[in-house]
Amino acid sequence: MMALRVQCFGNFDVFTPSGEHVRFKRSKAKEVFAYLVHRHGSSCTTREIYAAIFEDMPYLEKQQNLLQTYIYAMIKSLKEIGAESVVVRSYNSLAVNPDLLDCDYYRFCELDPGAVNAYDREYMNQYYWADFLYNGF
Repeated sequence: MMALRVQCFGNFDVFTPSGEHVRFKRSKAKEVFAYLVHRHGSSCTTREIYAAIFEDMPYLEKQQNLLQTYIYAMIKSLKEIGAESVVVRSYNSLAVNPDLLDCDYYRFCELDPGAVNAYDREYMNQYYWADFLYNGF
């Protein structure tokens, strides 16, 4: 599989190798993927994902079921473009395989000059949790 291109600087977005937008049918499914990308391959539990995308809401069964719906929608969107292997799943945890992503944030962390120069102090602007979780580079 060719790498998906992931844009974290500015607004978060995902593109196929041919440059087309990856269509997530639910905005929260895209947000779950953004959170996994942010974690840079570290696995996280569904409870951690829940805490990030539902902010201050208590961990209730109704919301837990909703999160599972978003995860399923994320996987389905990736599967439609043949990229479901980007997400690594195990019991109660998810991660991305960073080797299957061409990501500006990952390249920035590796001190790639193009990515460093592209960074304009904006990171996943549309997600509330990103303001608090990124390290300010």
